[in-house]
Amino acid sequence: MRLSVEENYPQAGSLAGRTYRCEGTPEGTVLLLHALGSCGDDWIFQVPVLREKYDVLTLDLPGHGASPLPPGCRRVEDMAACVAAYLRTAGTDMVHVIGLSLGGAVAIALAQAYPRQVQSLLLVNAFARMHIHRNGRGRIFRRVFHLLRGDMQALAVTVAEGVFPAPEQQLLMQAAAKRLASNPRNWYFHLMNAIRLMDLRTGLRTIAVPCLVVSGESDTTVAESAKRELADMIPTARWVSIPGSGHATPLDRPDVFNQHMLAFLQEVSVSSSSPHPPGDS
Repeated sequence: MRLSVEENYPQAGSLAGRTYRCEGTPEGTVLLLHALGSCGDDWIFQVPVLREKYDVLTLDLPGHGASPLPPGCRRVEDMAACVAAYLRTAGTDMVHVIGLSLGGAVAIALAQAYPRQVQSLLLVNAFARMHIHRNGRGRIFRRVFHLLRGDMQALAVTVAEGVFPAPEQQLLMQAAAKRLASNPRNWYFHLMNAIRLMDLRTGLRTIAVPCLVVSGESDTTVAESAKRELADMIPTARWVSIPGSGHATPLDRPDVFNQHMLAFLQEVSVSSSSPHPPGDS
């Protein structure tokens, strides 16, 4: 499920990433951050439409894909620091950040600790403090059980079937299970623990960049209450709910998600290019 047109980006710091150059004159750079246990391939339906106007950067977060888990990287805030270091090394000053689930949490931490590097936030089924959906609690218990047994294949199938339950989603489910099963058990354990301990809520009101919170209406992984917290506590945030979508909204409803994504980025671009009114500092 890898895009046929891509440019390998040299590793910077401890992360692996890819850039997709804009087909014309770029209006900015979009950074895409994936979900737990996945990699930059989460965004196969977004990269082609984004690179019509933007340079696009996909990263494998620490402990995912081709990126190792550095010693001492045990918190979501540490993962955000790795992303910030990558951007500095890559010479990318400011980015629009789109994050799915864990990637959204990393995006929040990035905006809180490194606000000069973030131009806008689009948070997809993300959270500042994890609230598990009541229908997903059984899967969480099974996930932990398989993790403790060291059976990453069984864990991968459990997670992938929960995210892509419909018969017509079999190809997405199989691709997700393959990626999940490739995760080293110890790294995955540390990353799950990082999510369990994470609480970024106290800094939400400090976020000043434009923000769109996107919720899959049928998401049974992250409770809606966790996503509502983002929309309620980030002063600049607005809320969009996408019917018929589960946890992996950019993959299961790419058509609708892309419409909201492109409209939001265009709004941000227009707003940032508008002259300030007289006397405005």
